[in-house]
Amino acid sequence: LVLVDYAMPEMDGATLVREARAQGFAPPFLMVTGFADSESVSELAPDIPLLKKPFEPDELVRLVRSLLSAD
Repeated sequence: LVLVDYAMPEMDGATLVREARAQGFAPPFLMVTGFADSESVSELAPDIPLLKKPFEPDELVRLVRSLLSAD
């Protein structure tokens, strides 16, 4: 599992996931964002689960479990 933030220096999280997948790296990805306009983030990466900040620890645990059990 790779947990990636959308807003990062040099490259956004959606681009990082696309480039990783293009190079054959395909673990489950989970993106987090604090952007108020998280719908736009979802449109940029519709196939990547999105967790909106702030989030509760149980939300993170639930998503991580579901992603790891999907394999």
